[in-house]
Amino acid sequence: MNPPPFSIFLSRPTSRWLAQLRRLRPATVQTGARLAGLTLALGLLASLADAQSNYATPYFFTTLAGVAGTSGSTDGSGSAARFFTPTGVAVDRAGNVYVGDLHNHVIRKITPFGVVTTFAGLAGVPGTVINGTGSAARFNSPRGVAVDSAGNVYVADSQNYAIRKITPDGVVTTLAGGIAGGVDGTGAIARFISPYGVAVDLVGNVYVADAGNSAIRKVTPGGVVTTLAGLIGTAGNTDGTGSAARFSNPFGVAVDPSGNVYVADRDSYKIRKITPAGVVTTMAGVTNFITADTDGTGSAARFAQVVAVAADASGNVYVADSTNSSIRKVTTDGVATTLAGLTRSVGSADGTGSVVRFNTPQGIAVDPYGNLYVADTVNNTIRMSVFLPVIIGAYPTRSVKPGDYADFTAICEFCNVPVTYQWQKDGISISSNGNKIIISNFASAASSPTFTASRLEVTSIQAADLGDYTVVATNIAGSTRSAAATLSFITSNAGRLSNLSIRSNAGTAAQTLIVGLVVGGAGTTGTKPLLIRGAGPALGAFGVPGFLADPSLSLFSGTTVVSSNDNWSGDAQVTTIGTQLGAFPFTSTTSKDAALYSSALNAGAYTVQITGVGGTTGVALAEIYDATPTNAFVAETPRLINVSARTQVGTGADILITGFTIGGTTPKTLLIRAVGPTLSVFGVAGVLADPKLELYSGSTLIQSNDNWGGGANIASTAASVGAFGLDGASKDAVLLVTLPPGGYTAQVSGVGNTTGVAIIEIYDVP
Repeated sequence: MNPPPFSIFLSRPTSRWLAQLRRLRPATVQTGARLAGLTLALGLLASLADAQSNYATPYFFTTLAGVAGTSGSTDGSGSAARFFTPTGVAVDRAGNVYVGDLHNHVIRKITPFGVVTTFAGLAGVPGTVINGTGSAARFNSPRGVAVDSAGNVYVADSQNYAIRKITPDGVVTTLAGGIAGGVDGTGAIARFISPYGVAVDLVGNVYVADAGNSAIRKVTPGGVVTTLAGLIGTAGNTDGTGSAARFSNPFGVAVDPSGNVYVADRDSYKIRKITPAGVVTTMAGVTNFITADTDGTGSAARFAQVVAVAADASGNVYVADSTNSSIRKVTTDGVATTLAGLTRSVGSADGTGSVVRFNTPQGIAVDPYGNLYVADTVNNTIRMSVFLPVIIGAYPTRSVKPGDYADFTAICEFCNVPVTYQWQKDGISISSNGNKIIISNFASAASSPTFTASRLEVTSIQAADLGDYTVVATNIAGSTRSAAATLSFITSNAGRLSNLSIRSNAGTAAQTLIVGLVVGGAGTTGTKPLLIRGAGPALGAFGVPGFLADPSLSLFSGTTVVSSNDNWSGDAQVTTIGTQLGAFPFTSTTSKDAALYSSALNAGAYTVQITGVGGTTGVALAEIYDATPTNAFVAETPRLINVSARTQVGTGADILITGFTIGGTTPKTLLIRAVGPTLSVFGVAGVLADPKLELYSGSTLIQSNDNWGGGANIASTAASVGAFGLDGASKDAVLLVTLPPGGYTAQVSGVGNTTGVAIIEIYDVP
């Protein structure tokens, strides 16, 4: 049965992803994009960072379409397309870019991935105001363009002295103007001289930088033209309200969501702001007729022929500082910085900061997500900024059952250039692997092409699949790693036997140290990994005298040897697993201690035998560790349900000592037996006639038993776990205890310092 999908971004159809994304506030989105790029910012050279001293995220600029230094009118993709002096640029919410292609006398459209088509007009054929659809329309030196929320494009048709409107279907009409002059009025009555820049607000009002009239005009959706600020035909650089203000050859205009209008006042070398009430102030720059490129605040900043502006949702203004061949930014507080380009160093180079080169850029736009688009006029190209990929969504930790399915989906937001994805588990790259690991990449719907996604599916989840999953998204600007989504099993906290160790003399024949174990448990499935060690020389470091100098270890299933080891030889896997499980380290990789790791034992009964090579004898320690990782232990995981050891019980330091550990977080009931006399029933010679059983926690004696006494509760419990029966009058010793998680020691000795063969058994009681 499959669980609900586990997603880095919650898995859902693409249309629903996009619906959610469209509800994001642009300001919030923009902030996310900035923060995501901080990694790249930290890695920049100081010279690049200096060019953007007031901004956290460097803009990486690349060429969206066209070829630097090559003009033309060819439609095509990316570098196959050609432009001829592009001067205006605008972008819609879907990432489509519109270009006023000045000397081709057309309006071009570029998809988010660089496919260029001619949207309206006929390349190379200027004309008077001719309305029509697509190539039937005519323009004469179109400059500024703007696009509204419905996808209508507005054009400053400069040499036709008109403001044109193009519907999303390419139908061209004239909103206002058509004859040179400086008259307010409706439609064709209105007059403009060299309208260069246009912008459109949220309700469809169009603002015009009427350069030849040195005024800022406003056109309603019905074509009613008024003068918002400035005095028609009167140049200057005075702040003020309405007609009291003066502009000098304003080229560019932009508007923010609050209705504030921003002006690139070219021959005043200033960035101006006009409130909806017509109040004009200077944000940055000063009129001194000495062009410069100084960053600074307000009048301390310097520009050289600013010809285009764009405004983001927060009121920050982006400036095409044409003569300086650079892109500048002015904050709402009037702080001017240089984002890209180097003063009066023309060229065409992609990159960040002062590495970037432009050649007389005359158009700029900003999309709702903070990406910049530049009409790089003399280069005949359209450039754009690229942020590091922004991977959106929640990053939950999720637990599943063994064998279940999970999927992880990452969505790259605002991906205005192609993005590649690399999935990783615990920092190691992974790829598709048949039906086990499936990775699929896909783009979003055509209506929102700036979103791409990648999905990782993991089927039949096993312990090896658990870990931290991330995805690295890479574009031309660099790479971004997602937060980790941790995949884990629904773990079991139930108490369980997790470790057993027996220290005793290891001899030969009947005195061989033999450890029995049973793997399984009701309701469990799968296999069990075990670490098994036979320590002899390693005991010397703990001051144990008479240790077995060269133990040999064998694991049996019935009479079949499953695995064996004589000298462990520093086995790396044994070392790693032992460290993970908390086993004391063997002090030398060349010691003759024995160890083996069995990764997948089936449910059933096994025996471990430790003997001395060459018939030698001595004290040895047999250890069995449940090697299932704690985070992979589930209710269905096989357990150690019975462990036992048979050996010769001596006196003093040679009594039978068994250590065991209860894992998990809840108490565990155990049946512990020290059997001596009853072994004779099975033909064992030299049994311990009267064993005594003591249970310790550390050095504290918890319980002890000499003769078990035939208690009914103990007898029925023994029968329920499959233990062989004991005569009620026997001198065997038994404890039935419930213990909290922790480490314990069971000791078996002979009453009256007697010796003999005994077996200690520990049973998991469900």
